[in-house]
Amino acid sequence: MNKYSGFPITRAEAGFITMSILFKQAIISLISYLIGCLNGAYYYGKIFKNMDIRNYGSGNPGALNSGRVFGRDGFIIVFFIDFLKGAIVVIIGRYYELSNQGLVLAILAVIAGHMYPVQLQFKGGKGMAAFLGALAFYDYIYVLYIVVVFLLFFILTRRFTISGLASLILLPAILYFRGYASHEVLAMTVFALIIILRHRENIHDFLKPKN
Repeated sequence: MNKYSGFPITRAEAGFITMSILFKQAIISLISYLIGCLNGAYYYGKIFKNMDIRNYGSGNPGALNSGRVFGRDGFIIVFFIDFLKGAIVVIIGRYYELSNQGLVLAILAVIAGHMYPVQLQFKGGKGMAAFLGALAFYDYIYVLYIVVVFLLFFILTRRFTISGLASLILLPAILYFRGYASHEVLAMTVFALIIILRHRENIHDFLKPKN
């Protein structure tokens, strides 16, 4: 039904509407990727410290390595920048009335930009802060689940990264048993797997036998 005339829409009108939706999705996804490419650790280090974070610490341009190299302030600032990237993408998507599935694609794009920034030869961070920022504005309850599980594991292990990964692993299961829609459970599973794969070295170090 055409909302302006009150008459059923034609096939041509339906095709135009579909193409408009797809075009909007493509543009917002591209913008989301480019926002993700603005790596907080790299630009904070270059602008304020005259240092390339990729040459220090673990070499990873992320919040945790920024904390090691630049101190607590560096961690907080970089985490906030990367968190904000994910949040902005969801705000843009909601403003332009993307569906939940469309928002998921935009979130995937901003994480891809953070992990594989074109201007840094596709060598970026690991995506945790950007993902949390997106989740906080997609559905803040998700973040509460992650924080609770994170705190429980951190108390047991005293390992920051491993506790964060454990919370990601358990998030899809929590959503499933809480009765969330299957497409949301699937999306969170995909996001968790992507981020976990980027942290495989951390997992290997954690599982390595201690001498």
